[in-house]
Amino acid sequence: LESGSPICNIDPEALETIRHYSDGFPGVVHELGYQAFESNDDDRISRDDVVNGIVGNNCVGALDSLYVKHFQKIYPGKLRSPRSEALLKAFIDCPHEIVSTKYLVTALKGQIPATNLGGYIKSFMERGTIVKFGEGQYKLASRLFGLYLRLRTKFGRPT
Repeated sequence: LESGSPICNIDPEALETIRHYSDGFPGVVHELGYQAFESNDDDRISRDDVVNGIVGNNCVGALDSLYVKHFQKIYPGKLRSPRSEALLKAFIDCPHEIVSTKYLVTALKGQIPATNLGGYIKSFMERGTIVKFGEGQYKLASRLFGLYLRLRTKFGRPT
């Protein structure tokens, strides 16, 4: 940034925001930094530029870029519905990486009837969105996908 053209500085708060939201994934660090730079309109990258870069104000946006690069095949538009989004939100809200069917039934509180839950799980497993970990136990396909879903939820976009 200091030797590039044009010269651009980055606030410590912006660096901390990138570190925090990247959760240690190098590719996400790069994507957040790149989109923050793209959304920036002066010679200083601020926390606001990072947030704008995440959601896509004045740029493509890190969320959309990550989706296209990594998740479009495992969570295509045709799988999206209020019920499927509720199911994925239950996964990211669970304090454990491994999620039981019992937890999902409780967490979904009637958003998906228990009798229909298996169909949603099967559909997500066929796409590779979630994987079976044991009898009645599942997890998201990857930690990166979980991070992506948490970012979408944090920044006001549906999963």
